[in-house]
Amino acid sequence: MMSIVAKMIFALFFVLWIGGGSAQTLTKAELKVKEDPDLSEFYELLQRSPLAKVALQYKQVTIFAPINTAFQKYGKELDEPNEIVPYHIANVPKKTDQLGTSYTSLFSELTGSPILWVTHITGTYHDDIYINNAKMLISKSNIQVMQGSNEQVIHKIDEILIPTRSVKNAPNKVFNPTAWEFLESYESLIMGDHRVRSYRQRVQATNKEDIFKTEGGHTFFIPVDEGFKGDRATAIDGKVIDGHVIPKQVLFTSPTKKGVPFQTLANGDNNIRVTISFTQEERGKKIIHYVKSHTILGDGTHTQGIVLAEIVKANIPVKNGVVHLIQKPLMIVDNTVKELLLNFRTPTLNKRHSLYFNVNTIENNRTITVEGGGVNTTILQADLAATNGVIHVIDRVLGIPYSTMLDKLENDLQLNITFQLGKRRGFNNYLNDTKKKLTFFVPRDYAWERASIDFPSTTKVLLMNDYSYHSHNILERHLVVSNDEAFTMERIKQLSDDNSKQSKFKKEVELKTIRGGSLRLYVEEKYGDSQGSYSQNGNPDKPTYTIHWNGEKIPVYRPDIECTNGVIHIIDKPLLQESDVHISGTSMLWITSNLLLLALTACLII
Repeated sequence: MMSIVAKMIFALFFVLWIGGGSAQTLTKAELKVKEDPDLSEFYELLQRSPLAKVALQYKQVTIFAPINTAFQKYGKELDEPNEIVPYHIANVPKKTDQLGTSYTSLFSELTGSPILWVTHITGTYHDDIYINNAKMLISKSNIQVMQGSNEQVIHKIDEILIPTRSVKNAPNKVFNPTAWEFLESYESLIMGDHRVRSYRQRVQATNKEDIFKTEGGHTFFIPVDEGFKGDRATAIDGKVIDGHVIPKQVLFTSPTKKGVPFQTLANGDNNIRVTISFTQEERGKKIIHYVKSHTILGDGTHTQGIVLAEIVKANIPVKNGVVHLIQKPLMIVDNTVKELLLNFRTPTLNKRHSLYFNVNTIENNRTITVEGGGVNTTILQADLAATNGVIHVIDRVLGIPYSTMLDKLENDLQLNITFQLGKRRGFNNYLNDTKKKLTFFVPRDYAWERASIDFPSTTKVLLMNDYSYHSHNILERHLVVSNDEAFTMERIKQLSDDNSKQSKFKKEVELKTIRGGSLRLYVEEKYGDSQGSYSQNGNPDKPTYTIHWNGEKIPVYRPDIECTNGVIHIIDKPLLQESDVHISGTSMLWITSNLLLLALTACLII
């Protein structure tokens, strides 16, 4: 409500103005604005605001005058000058060297005295000053006049300052709201497409209203209702709400440095640590702002990781800071990411290739990698929201091989056992040969673990250093060499089909191995997957493959991984039989004794 004194001054000015008295004469500050062609839009608006003219006539003030391009940028009609212009006038005269250092906030002349937030950025060559999100044009500012005994200062800014207050026809008007009053009375303050009812209900349910009422200057991120899909609402507890508040810093998008992490209220104890940073991207001529939460230290409820949300309405000033409306809640891993982490495999538009996801955790750092077409890449920025899906920013183009088979084995954590076996007797040297076309059927770690159950004695021997000769020979069976081509699953299937056309009893394909031997097998192709890995995504066009070898059915876990020197097929069983390893009874007794000794030693250590 307008104060009694303000009403009396306004009434007096109005009478004098209508009666043609001296108040109709322009003040010195008005004359300065009128004479500046870059402020013509602001001058026209100023002349339609009696409340602002009263302030210029009788008070010491600072005027923040938007230049003409600011009005063009805003692009909307400002039909209530008395609700806009006084917010551009502070109730004390301050030059640029006093703003952001001695003063970080100023009270405006608008009814309710809503705050103008000042940000001072120290630069290498010059400093920048912002009023809310508007940048001050320092070289064109510090225009000083004296209106009688009252000092007044004019600064030019590049954006219009919009106060946060109730719309014209709101039943219960709110002036100069706190963040909680903003959240509580949102429907009367902002008329637009977004609603914040879901988040408000979670704040009330967790008794977190007080953090939005805290005095001082803070930054609040409020997710809109569109972001509460699935079970996100139930995941928002008190700690998540704390993770949406940056305390004791008022951060508008323009002056805030991008990529710098800020501590949140969630860091009040040692159980969890969450930071928030700003980022942006260009879409045509528009700049889209995002906020990124990073749960560095989590617990059983709050997952470590990064969540990115678009700021759908930025820079809403409130009595105790600034509010940004965001597209979805922070700290909550998006359902699409959860699905990727759970399934590890997802189909692509290329029928021959799927994408494979893996999570590597070292201490408190978690890295998500994705492989496609033989290329292993790291997700740099996950969960970038788009109108028709989700984007994950990666550090390398998928589908264009850049590494040899040896590089692939060395860097894929699922192939560690095969890589370690290959280091014996120089087998891995074959995998760096770029003069030939290689096809390598690689058992993943799971396959060796399974083999230790199916063929316990044989597998124990193969994994021991003293029997590296046997493991070397077994690996050579898995490596096919050709001068002409590397064999994809589709190609092997085609060769199998060609053989079966000639004779229904002969499906097997004979492939030449690295040491001149032969590998006889055929490939069975099916569409859909008994485990649902492909069909769950509604795409029945993705084939799965099974290798038939020596009466064994061997599932192909990951086909057609392209390398610079050939193709890798990751399989779920090694090409192994019990009869592959023959050792004497004495040797077997020595192996068993040593294994028992190792087990006993481990027990004693524990």
